[in-house]
Amino acid sequence: MAILGGALALGCVLLLLALRMPLGLAMALVGAGGLWIVDGERSLIFVLSNAPVDSLSNYTLSVVPLFILMGALAARGGLASGLYKSANALVGHYRGGLATSTILASGAFGAVCGSSLATVATIGRIALPEMQRFGYSKALAAGTVASGGTLGILIPPSVAMVIYAILTETSVGQLFLAGLIPGIIAIVLYATTVAIWTRLNPELAGPPQKPLPFVQRVLDQRHMLGMFTLFTVVVGGIVAGIFSPTEGAAIGVGMALVIGLAGGTLNASAILASLRETASFSVSLLFILLGIVIFEFFLNALSFPQELASFIRSFDAEPWQVVMIVLLVLILLGCFLESLTVILLTVPVLHPLIVEMDLNLIWWGIVMVVTIELGLVTPPVGLNVYVMARMVPDLDLWTAFRGVAPFVVTDLLRLALIVTIPAISLWLPDLVYGGLL
Repeated sequence: MAILGGALALGCVLLLLALRMPLGLAMALVGAGGLWIVDGERSLIFVLSNAPVDSLSNYTLSVVPLFILMGALAARGGLASGLYKSANALVGHYRGGLATSTILASGAFGAVCGSSLATVATIGRIALPEMQRFGYSKALAAGTVASGGTLGILIPPSVAMVIYAILTETSVGQLFLAGLIPGIIAIVLYATTVAIWTRLNPELAGPPQKPLPFVQRVLDQRHMLGMFTLFTVVVGGIVAGIFSPTEGAAIGVGMALVIGLAGGTLNASAILASLRETASFSVSLLFILLGIVIFEFFLNALSFPQELASFIRSFDAEPWQVVMIVLLVLILLGCFLESLTVILLTVPVLHPLIVEMDLNLIWWGIVMVVTIELGLVTPPVGLNVYVMARMVPDLDLWTAFRGVAPFVVTDLLRLALIVTIPAISLWLPDLVYGGLL
């Protein structure tokens, strides 16, 4: 009965999302209604009177708006254009060099942004006109921008990882370290995909650019300095325990502000726009977290997590079989919903199950992020593809999805590696913190 009630509740939430109701409101309404049916009016009043304070007074939540503000300031502070110029100086003279530059710049920008959609929008504005100017096919241009954008939620600092850490009470520093090697593997595999694709079909990419003089290529790497400094101080400081994630995020905001002002690319209107964006995103996120708390109270009142674990045990299913089923569900949800929405919707349900199966929560966090990345470029929706397609008026979605298809194959290979070889994501955090392998 508990499993049926929980499944109906999740179905109602998805139905309300399909009707374009905000996630926080959908989860709050379903959770409150279910709690009233299961436990009565007094229990509902108790939860509604205590949940807002308990859920929103958590000091750890202050890290979220700070990381969002850091990414917004970096995006408006001209870091993206500098990163693309540096990447192009390194590899632009190879076949498909502009596409490879887009991948490298997306990975570097993801190290200071933390959002896939923001990475697609920011890098796309710079890379798409350049690739069109040099005669790149629309499919290749679309594929590299949309797929490169997925690096925004994997390479630390990542807002998605921070949210996962808060919901599961795991270490932000360990998650950041765990995402580094999978992120580097993603960049290498994407670049390899571009190289193979353009070699098999040279017409996809325009003629290689004339290589810059060696000295000029070295000098152009100065544009990476701001990103590298910001990444090293923020992530390095958090991992080393010099400061907490919240303190690191605050330092990152200050550094992003100084870098933008010093470069002359950040003005008062850009700062104000960044603050507005941060406030809007943070308020909506806090409202979602409030809805999650109410929904969790309902699931616990049903004993849904415990009953689900017992139900799965009754089938004598191996953990890997359960993981495969969950990954398919995550990919499906990622096709329709934004990455943070998927994490906020599924972690409260899946967390007790993962704990019950005694799986490593740090490893599972990286698996979730990589799986959700896959959904962001997979039809029928693929939000990264839609965001990118809006920047190219004459680009049809069929061409865009055809462009991401080779990268989806690459993503599946990477996901298989991370699932079957946990050391890929756990080796670095185990080296620094110990006790994970």
